[in-house]
Amino acid sequence: AWNAGTAVWSRDLGEDPDFHRRAALAVGLRAAVAVPVPVGDRVPSVLAFFSRATRDEDPHVVALVSAVARALGPAAQRRWTDILLREREATLRSLFDSSPQAILAVGHDGRIERANARAEVMFGYDGNELAGLALECLVPSRLRARHGQHLTRFFADPRKRPMGAGTELFGVRKNGSEFPVDIDLTPVGTVPHPVVMAVVNDLTERREAQRRFLEGARGRGRGDRRRE
Repeated sequence: AWNAGTAVWSRDLGEDPDFHRRAALAVGLRAAVAVPVPVGDRVPSVLAFFSRATRDEDPHVVALVSAVARALGPAAQRRWTDILLREREATLRSLFDSSPQAILAVGHDGRIERANARAEVMFGYDGNELAGLALECLVPSRLRARHGQHLTRFFADPRKRPMGAGTELFGVRKNGSEFPVDIDLTPVGTVPHPVVMAVVNDLTERREAQRRFLEGARGRGRGDRRRE
């Protein structure tokens, strides 16, 4: 039934060369009918019924069981789809939570729906404190109006892009300290209300490295002029 995709009747399992479940014979099972449960072009499951007496094939029984199997097909499809979706969601959740980058899932109302561990550490929050918080709470107060404009423009035309391209962005920690950031925005879901995945990078170390490099370059320049 699995391989053929059609109903299979066995009058006597003991004489059926294709039947290998010896345990069934040991408990006295003799005849059987197996009917595939079709889901599209796949057969994810089979209905099997057994009898303790040998029985010739009964077309009415085969037709009845086949009808039940066909009726179960859509339910099996939904079950299969639910399993795949849960597995996919679990994988995505694991990737989200374990990402070395700070990620915030933000709804169209500007509130944080989910934040990973790296985001909590970056902004100095514990546990689930970020969930439900307005995203603007992570922006210095002097920049919140501009941030709101960026977010409004993004949801008006949701597509993957950096936030505030060409402008300096800053985040603010729970303790009030500020730090430079860049933010990549990616819409997830369907319009009109997609969720935006905001990937936040702390630029503090990069800016500090640039500062040291420029200071070193200026120092070398002054030394060269003195030698001249």
